[in-house]
Amino acid sequence: MVAQIGFLRYRRHSMSSEEWQAEWRQLAALGLGLMSRAFSPDEMVIVKPSDIGNCVGDVVLAHDARSKSLLLSVSLRTFILSVLKSDSRREWTRGRARYWRKTINDFPVLANVDVKNLDDAKLSAYVWLVNNAFWAELRSKTAPERVLILDGEEVSDLPEATLATVLAFFGVPFTPEDVVRIATSEAASCHSKRPKNQYDASKRRADLLDWERRFGLEADQAVEWASGIARDLKIGRVDGPVAGVAPRMSESLEAVPETA
Repeated sequence: MVAQIGFLRYRRHSMSSEEWQAEWRQLAALGLGLMSRAFSPDEMVIVKPSDIGNCVGDVVLAHDARSKSLLLSVSLRTFILSVLKSDSRREWTRGRARYWRKTINDFPVLANVDVKNLDDAKLSAYVWLVNNAFWAELRSKTAPERVLILDGEEVSDLPEATLATVLAFFGVPFTPEDVVRIATSEAASCHSKRPKNQYDASKRRADLLDWERRFGLEADQAVEWASGIARDLKIGRVDGPVAGVAPRMSESLEAVPETA
């Protein structure tokens, strides 16, 4: 539902801009109203949207003053490496880059990029920048106190602290025992996309080292290219989980050597 609302926001139409905004916002309010229904007043609705949902974060927060947003992301470099490791992710990224290039007129710096001539590393950087452009507006203009930024690396490196942070942010009652029980459960040690595979911080670090050896040079070039665009967008540094956010002091990727 959130993705469909996002697609609608930039759909081509014959209406004037003002007419379409009125029409689209009415549809968005209807969709969000349906999604936020609960069976009792003390229940909370949690939605994990696709990446397209990043372009409607402002509307979601404006729809209900009680709503909050969690931005779970990784640094630009890690994102690039995670795309380059897989043919399917490369193909997905190519499609997303073409889609955003045709629709994001609100960000001329990105709309003017010629994605046809970019390699997969730079295309992945482009997609990361698009999402961060949306997030930058969300964090600066729409109830920033209701937005939590979470470094994706902390999910595997610091599961208990991360879980406690998320639960507290959303106002979910919990005890320290609850956190330990959930963080050490069988489900918490499985790969999110391949539940039958055991996965933990050590395996993720091994994966990152492997990706770095295979694609480090391509990632270097893409990060350098994207850093200039980030400056033009005024979204800040790109070495943290979200543009403009500094990496953790105890950076989990410090074991991954930077390619010269």
